[in-house]
Amino acid sequence: INLIGGELWRQSLANKRADRIFDRNHLKVELKEPFGAIVSCEKQQACKDLRQLDEETYAWLKLLAFENGHVVLKGFDALEPKEMENAARNFGPLLKWKFGYTFHVTPKENPETTVDSRGITPYHWDGMFYHTVPAFQLFQCVRAPPKGYGGQTTFIQTKRIINW
Repeated sequence: INLIGGELWRQSLANKRADRIFDRNHLKVELKEPFGAIVSCEKQQACKDLRQLDEETYAWLKLLAFENGHVVLKGFDALEPKEMENAARNFGPLLKWKFGYTFHVTPKENPETTVDSRGITPYHWDGMFYHTVPAFQLFQCVRAPPKGYGGQTTFIQTKRIINW
């Protein structure tokens, strides 16, 4: 995907082709400020399964992510690890780690690191020092804690920091 300028996605939303792609999949796109987007399912039964999205829809989701820094997919069913890996392949080749393709983050009573604690994980960039830096990372919340008990993820758009 060749991206020209910073407004390609916002311009393409006016494009009838983009509208058709999201209409046929019953998806609603909400652009967030200062960056990011939320893609939600307008008809719950019609698009609950990420595996049902076609190649063209995944191409638009990738463009949306490149343009907006991150995309939250809301209202989709949780996938088993192998199903998540298969859905992730629609974004490109997977990066295999020593633990495999999927890393399960589950809070523990006696955590060994901040990742498996109920506390805050410091800002970091997964894969920064790996032999290949990932273009996309997919997170899936299978079970969220009650409101007020943590679990939030803070995203930063590195491009904005570099250009600042």
